[in-house]
Amino acid sequence: MRERTCNRRMMHKMSLALLPTSLLLLAAYQAAAGEAPVAPIREIFVPFESLDVLLQSGAERVFMTREQYEDLVKKAARAPEEHAPRESLLVSANYAGEIRDGRAQLTGTLSVELFEQGLHA
Repeated sequence: MRERTCNRRMMHKMSLALLPTSLLLLAAYQAAAGEAPVAPIREIFVPFESLDVLLQSGAERVFMTREQYEDLVKKAARAPEEHAPRESLLVSANYAGEIRDGRAQLTGTLSVELFEQGLHA
């Protein structure tokens, strides 16, 4: 009986010791699952006096003011336009057919509803 009591106390102590660790692991998992990895933003400041060093290399570069750069960053960060799940939908189709001189002649009328502007195939 005494051995059981000692075993219970030891199990109780172990479970109390593992509880904070379990909670920390759970919190870390939830934090990692909720946040998408953030891509680092790479900006290089080059003083105007040293600009000729960059422009001499064969790579293509653009020279703009900080204000122009900030405007471009804001425009790029805009949310993309939402589109309909389908560009068009066939609403109805009416067909008629008749046989003359051993040939079948079929005519049909299709009604299509467009959800997006532009040409559709």
